[in-house]
This record gives sequence, structure tokens and C-alpha cells, in this order.
Amino acid sequence: MLLLRLDGLLPVEAAYALVAEIDSAVDGTSRSEGLLRQVAEVADLDTGLTDRFLATPDLRAAVAANPTLPPEHLADLARDPDNQVRAAVAARRGLDPVLRESIPVDYDDRSSNVVGWLLTEDLSAADRMAFARSRHQILRKTLALRPDLPDDVVGILADDESFAVRLFVCERQPNAPGRLLARIAEKWTGYSRWDMLGHKNFPADAATRLARSDDAQDRAVSAAHPGLPADTIEALLTDENDAVRRRAATNPALPAPRLTELLGAADRFVAAGAAANRSLPVTAMHRILDQAGL
Repeated sequence: MLLLRLDGLLPVEAAYALVAEIDSAVDGTSRSEGLLRQVAEVADLDTGLTDRFLATPDLRAAVAANPTLPPEHLADLARDPDNQVRAAVAARRGLDPVLRESIPVDYDDRSSNVVGWLLTEDLSAADRMAFARSRHQILRKTLALRPDLPDDVVGILADDESFAVRLFVCERQPNAPGRLLARIAEKWTGYSRWDMLGHKNFPADAATRLARSDDAQDRAVSAAHPGLPADTIEALLTDENDAVRRRAATNPALPAPRLTELLGAADRFVAAGAAANRSLPVTAMHRILDQAGL
């Protein structure tokens, strides 16, 4: 736990002491190996520690991620037979771009891993473009999480071969293309699907198709889109599904007179949705609060 909470590098002396203690321990091997990997990744490496860790195949990926690893080892590790070792080298901060792009790495599109330093690094326009076109999926995926991407970079990431990259564009980018939002939301079932339907770029025609779906979740997730035709919203207000009717009543495209009618609806889901509608006139809000004695 102390290693996980370490603020900065583990001093050389402390690293040697920990390694000696781990080597002398008689408890589980897997636990010892895990501790050694943590030390190898965060220790302030000297020649002795570097040689010790590199001599152990299971520790080479951790060493490759260590920011104090002497540069002369990087070329060899970039050709390591272990995919994890090569991935650790490719994700290093400040690595020579030519070397980085020469490293072959296989990535799991379902992995949640990102490159922490790339989220906060002060990137030039050229840097952002280079990372958007990198061969390394983990770099493109991390870049897609940044809030400072221009339209041209977002456009490149929106066409990425990786579903994870395209998904992050939809989830994080205010300038995500409408065509991509529609394509991802059509099949994506995660929590962020609701946010995609509320995105300012989500196409009205795609929302209308979902609103007319046989799937109640599709209808519910699209029911509040402001671009829905009036007749589609009215149909959703009488939907058999409670959640669909409530969401439809929150649609900001509903005119004020219709919202006032819906506030008095016998259907409590419709009435609740109308009361939550951000287009509800202020006078109606005050009337509701007055009636409640608030």
C-alpha cells in the first residue's frame, strides 16, 4: 500500500532494502513477485537495480515503464519478445518518436488502460496530430479523452479503427461528429448512451429512428431529443413504457401550453417529466412550489 501511495520515486537505498526483505521472505511467491514488480516500476534505478530487474523476465515490463531507466536499454526492450514489455516502452514519456512508432504492440480493445502523462502533457498542435495518427491504440485512446482537441484531430480519431477510441470521442468530445454519435449509440448499451443522445451534434433523424424502435430502451433514450418531430413526441407521451412517457415529457421541444397541460396529467410519470422539463415557464414552476407550500 505504501508503494501505491508513494509520491515520487522510491529512493535507491529503500529499494535495496525492500528487495532484500522480499528475497528473504518465505510467504507466497506470487505476492513476492507482485511486490518486486512495484519496486521495479517506481525505484530510482541505479546500475545494480537495473541489472537485477532486467535479468528477471517477469520484471522487464515494470522496468520498461520506470522513468529512470537508462536510455541505452530502451532499444533492446523495444524488441523484447514479450508484448507487455514492448507496450511499456511505447507508452514512455519523452520516448523518441521514431523509436516509439517502430515498436509493434498488440492491444486489447476492451482494456481500460490509458497513458496517464498524456492526459496532462502540454502538447503542441503537431504533437496532438502525431499522437492521433500513432500506430499505438493506447495513445490514440488516451488522446481522445483530452478536452482540448481541435476539429481536425477529433475527425481523425472519429475514423479510428479501434472501437474504444471512437467511443471515447463520443463520450468526451464536444465536437464529436453527429454521424459517429449516431453509429455508436445505435449499438452501444453503456451508461454513456444517454449522454450521446443529448449531445448537441446528435442527428435528429437518428434520434427519430430510435424513438420509433420496438425496443423500449431505444425509445426512452431518444425521447428527450429536441429534434424529434411533434407527432413522434406525442406518440411517446402515450407509450406503454413508464420511462418512455416520463422522458418524452422532459423534451425541451414541447411548447409551453402543452407543458402546462401535461403538468395536470393523470399519468404521474408524464406529470413528473413535465415538471422536470427545462423549458417549463418560470410562472408554472412557482405555481408548483406554491401548491407544495415551498
